[in-house]
Amino acid sequence: RWVPPRTSARSASRFLRVVNESPAPKATVEQADYLAIFVADNGQPDADDRVSALARAFIERYPSASKLDEVRLKLGQVYFRNGDFASAQTQLETLARETPASPLVETALFIAGQASMKRIDSGGIDRAIELFSQVASLNGPLKFHARLELALLQNRQDKEADAVKLYDDILRENPGPEVKAAALAGKGDNLFALGEKEKPQYAAALEVYQALAREPGLNATLQHRALYNKGRCLE
Repeated sequence: RWVPPRTSARSASRFLRVVNESPAPKATVEQADYLAIFVADNGQPDADDRVSALARAFIERYPSASKLDEVRLKLGQVYFRNGDFASAQTQLETLARETPASPLVETALFIAGQASMKRIDSGGIDRAIELFSQVASLNGPLKFHARLELALLQNRQDKEADAVKLYDDILRENPGPEVKAAALAGKGDNLFALGEKEKPQYAAALEVYQALAREPGLNATLQHRALYNKGRCLE
């Protein structure tokens, strides 16, 4: 979850109190309205309603604000965790479109892709593929995670062979341990699914699960899953 640059709640609250109690320049009022959004995000039961109301008001009041991207991202996150995926996607895609140079674009597009995956309309999956493809093309920290999501989407469309190709592309780039383990597990699962039509694919899946089980530092859950799936292949 993205958070803005660290500002203590106490100092932010003190700043807000001073601004509210005395006349202040427009820039100071804008800063106060910005801080109020993040101070309101305090984990209380009604926090999300308060945060979303403040964020919407900020966007309407300061359409050219330098921190508009941060506010849109926060609003998108609030919509997402409350299950309003269409609104989350709207805010996050607007961020990417209106502030393409923002360092938050990659994160916004990734969450927008996740929101699109959860939509129940027919176009959600296709749009999610477009969004994750954009994230992958940015070649940033979320590149591999976006490609893992693309492989999952291929699986959901019963395109297991295409998913395997995506996992192979990831593995060829020698990603970090977490991504490598996820790619091996996903590749094995898709090969196993292909085995229902082509029996030799079970042997290929077995090799992948064996490789996964041998990965150094693999957590117990994934190791047990790999061993269990080896048994399924042998069966």
